[in-house]
Amino acid sequence: VSGLLGVLWGAMAFALMNGDPVRIAIIFALLVGQMVSVATGGASLPLSAVMFLVPMTGLFTSAAALTDSTLARASAVGAVLMLGLMLAYARELNRVLVDSIRMRFENAALNEALTEQRVQERTRVLEAASRHKSEFLANMSHELRTPLNAIIGYSEMLQDDAVDAGAASLVPDLKKIQGAGRQLLEMINAVLDLSKIEAGRMDLHLEEVDLPGLLAEIEGTISASIA
Repeated sequence: VSGLLGVLWGAMAFALMNGDPVRIAIIFALLVGQMVSVATGGASLPLSAVMFLVPMTGLFTSAAALTDSTLARASAVGAVLMLGLMLAYARELNRVLVDSIRMRFENAALNEALTEQRVQERTRVLEAASRHKSEFLANMSHELRTPLNAIIGYSEMLQDDAVDAGAASLVPDLKKIQGAGRQLLEMINAVLDLSKIEAGRMDLHLEEVDLPGLLAEIEGTISASIA
C-alpha cells in the first residue's frame, strides 16, 4: 500500500511538471513537506517509509530531469539529497524508538529482579537515550532548514524576475509560496527549539520585538487558517 501511494504521488508530480517556475516550486515544496511527514510518521515502520519515498522521489526526479529548466534540474538534485536525509532520519529515529522501547521493558524487569542501584543506573541510561534523541532531532532540524531556505530564496528571486519581465500577475502566487515556506520553516524552528530544551542546549537572548508587526503576522496566519 505504501509503495502504491508513493507511485500515485510521484505520478501526480510527473503529470503536473512543466517549465513553469511557480509550478516547479510548488511541487517541490509539497514533495519536501510529504517527505518530512512520512519520514517522521513512518519511523516505527521504516520499510513502509522507504517504499513510499523512493518511487515518489524517483518519478519527481525523472519529470524534473526531462524538463528544460535549470530550476527543475536543481529541484531534482534537491529531491535526491532530501531523500537521503529523510531515509537516514527515519532509520535513526526508528533505532532510537526501538532502543527506548526495549530498555523500558528491560527496566520493568529490573524493577522486580534487581537492586535499587541497578534500577537507577538503567534509568540514567534511558535518560541518556532520550537526550541523544533530542540532540539528533536538533541537529536534523538544521539539515531540514537548508532546502526550505532555498525555496524561500528562489521565490524571492522569481518575484523580482516576474516584475522585471512584466508578469506582475505571478507575484501574488510567488508570495504565497514564500509565505508557505516561511510557515514550514517556523514549524521546524519550533521543533528545533523544543529539542534544544530537552537536550539542555537552549540559550535565551533578550531583544526588542516589533509588537505591531508580530500581531499583524499572527493575524495573517489565523486569517489564512480560518479561510
